[in-house]
Amino acid sequence: MPFARCSVHDQRDAPKYASVYAAWFRSDGVRTAYKQKLCPQALREELSQILAHASDTSLDVTACPACGANSSEDLDPIYLNVYLPKQEARVYELPTCASCAAILRVQLQRGAEKLPDRQDTMAEARQAVDEAWSFLP
Repeated sequence: MPFARCSVHDQRDAPKYASVYAAWFRSDGVRTAYKQKLCPQALREELSQILAHASDTSLDVTACPACGANSSEDLDPIYLNVYLPKQEARVYELPTCASCAAILRVQLQRGAEKLPDRQDTMAEARQAVDEAWSFLP
């Protein structure tokens, strides 16, 4: 029995889970990121339609993958890294409109683990390096 649980179904019945890392910038410029573990069924239910449209070839670069509208005036992008078992990472930059982004972000937070702010982590790493080299004049 796997140790991980599906973030959506809260079950441990899948042999392998997909890892989905989602990030976006809030209106105040702060980066927010979450990680979900999804069983195959949850991945299909939650993201298959969005990701299928994200891969569409379109002359309109800012077509929202959720509703298809031009999101250039109301762009609120979401960045996804999807790791399927035994496959290379798939990276998506979704040019979502603000209303679709709000709905999708709720889905991406369901059962997800909030990831630490990378800015704080980078500041701590720089401080640790500075302290390690503090013996230098």
